[in-house]
Amino acid sequence: MKEIDDEFGPIRKSVHKVNANEIIEDVRIDGQLKKIPLQRGIKRPIDHINSKKEDETIKRKSVEKEDSSSQNSGGPSDSDKQLFKSLQRYLIRKLNGNLSFKDSKVPGFLKDTAFQLERLLRQCIIQKESHSAIIIGPRSGYKSLLIKRELESLRATHEEQFIVINLNGYLNSENSAISSIAEQLEYELSRRSNNTMQGQKTKDLGISDGTPTEVFENILKLLDSFTVTPLKGVHSQKEKSEHVTLVFVFDEIDQFAGPVRQTLLYNLFDLVETSRIPVCVLGLTTKISIMQFLENRVKSRFSQRIINMPFISNFDQFVQTFEELLEIDDAELKNQFSWNTYLKSLLRNEKSEIFRVLKTNYDNFKDTEVIRNALIPSIALSKSYEELTQEIETCIKMKKYLANQLSDTVASKLRSLSELELGILISACRVAVKNDEFINLTLVHEEFTKLGKSHKTTFADKFKLWTKQDMKNVWENLAVLELITERGAISVKFTEDSAIQSANYNSSTMRAPFDLRTYQVYVTLQELRRIVPKNSLFYPWTQL
Repeated sequence: MKEIDDEFGPIRKSVHKVNANEIIEDVRIDGQLKKIPLQRGIKRPIDHINSKKEDETIKRKSVEKEDSSSQNSGGPSDSDKQLFKSLQRYLIRKLNGNLSFKDSKVPGFLKDTAFQLERLLRQCIIQKESHSAIIIGPRSGYKSLLIKRELESLRATHEEQFIVINLNGYLNSENSAISSIAEQLEYELSRRSNNTMQGQKTKDLGISDGTPTEVFENILKLLDSFTVTPLKGVHSQKEKSEHVTLVFVFDEIDQFAGPVRQTLLYNLFDLVETSRIPVCVLGLTTKISIMQFLENRVKSRFSQRIINMPFISNFDQFVQTFEELLEIDDAELKNQFSWNTYLKSLLRNEKSEIFRVLKTNYDNFKDTEVIRNALIPSIALSKSYEELTQEIETCIKMKKYLANQLSDTVASKLRSLSELELGILISACRVAVKNDEFINLTLVHEEFTKLGKSHKTTFADKFKLWTKQDMKNVWENLAVLELITERGAISVKFTEDSAIQSANYNSSTMRAPFDLRTYQVYVTLQELRRIVPKNSLFYPWTQL
């Protein structure tokens, strides 16, 4: 018994009562079932099998006959289907920006900007000069696409002459950015290692050890020992032409423009000015006032080159950009389909549905990214060329997609809130009006409790005064929905004083308690009064 207990654990008594008569009855039924003889496999007659095979043969022949008749009547053949799939894949790849630089074109309004980037990168990679620039433009405004295209063009002819290191201000902190630089550089050098490295593994060099300045010194020492074949036809110093160019593409560079987080920018721009290795730093941002938040020591090492991404100036240019998105540039597909001619005539017709969709987008958003995303379902779900042209003419799927995008608004978020979340948000807006826009959980809870006590008789049993600890989860949900924003989460600060306060507020030694952290409200009390239904329990709170 002890062995059984060790293996299966102690036997526990059942908490259910057992009736002995039911057990005897179950055993009796089981005995009767066992006496029933089981039937063996039944042999089917041969005639039945033969008749079944004949039926299957007749069905197969009828299907083949229907397929052949459909082809004879003008239905799509296999070659037509394959050709349409090629067109489908080409259009989707073009909309996603996955075509190679040889098969893609730069939009007409960006040709001057593309020429500036091409000249800058050629000076750095071919002429072995060091440059830095900041590219300013709206989100989804072709900044990364232009750089990627120019780098692919240079990689086709000068692949071994440069190394690209990608950074992102949203993904990297200062420490992780330095580690990412070291990892990407180690990977590229190990992949290109030659006799000058004497077989030494770059991961054993430890270039990511030490302070940021020491890390960049290690990078320069490593690159100084790593040489490439001199370029033919380039009239420059031999020593300079043998070094590999280091290209930094720093997306969301404004995230490192805070008062205590500019060490990385200082070291990057310092590389451009002082190193013997050719270095190119390209910073991408959406903030127009980025230069106002750079320290003087960073500005002194920056080349002051700003490239502004142009905007679409008029509706004709907007239509032309849309037409370039859907044009076929492949010679083989262009000969098989009259797509370009059809698309041009459709976009010039002011009564067509696609023209109205473009006009609505231009008047409200001027966003080609939304139109490009709306086109992908229409192309991907079409099964034939005729179905695709019909979809472009009717724009049914495009209108559904655009309608779904409009549902993700602040008003829809507010309508989705629970009663408690809505009451806390209204209390936060009231505190923001009284307290110069800044709020915290303690002040909002006091306002919420005061309003609840004053309206206790009106709400009767429908209202409950929640504690501050219970409101914590609701407060976090409002922050996730971006209806309230923490003050320290703003990357580019408004004034120098607020920047220093925010830096101290976010430091590890002076982190404020959760209920005292300062927030800002995304909506105003007047906006809530227009959105909250008048029959809501909290509608009277929307007026001071």
